[in-house]
Amino acid sequence: MNTHRLVVLIAAVAALQPAFAQIETLVNAVETAPSNITLPASNNGMMTFRPCAEECDKDSKRVRVTPGTKFVIDGATVKWEDFRKLFPTIRQSDDGYALVSYDTKNNTLVSLEVSQ
Repeated sequence: MNTHRLVVLIAAVAALQPAFAQIETLVNAVETAPSNITLPASNNGMMTFRPCAEECDKDSKRVRVTPGTKFVIDGATVKWEDFRKLFPTIRQSDDGYALVSYDTKNNTLVSLEVSQ
């Protein structure tokens, strides 16, 4: 095989190799207990949560709640005002579940889904 063909063959094989890119997490979803969540007074404040299913010593995480944040209770999307009123009861439930999804670049809450 001559040198020219070898160079073309190597270039062709290199072109077929998948590009290596660093994977970046844009939205992180964390399961936690509703009792580990502290809501802000308005839908434009900071929410604090611990990423644990029960009580734990893990560091708390803070994310900004915005007017664009989605709130879900038992599968139904609700307005911030309704969520804020119902959350204290859900927070006290021993069987409660929460899924916190937040934008890792902007540190903003994308959605908060809870169930009783």
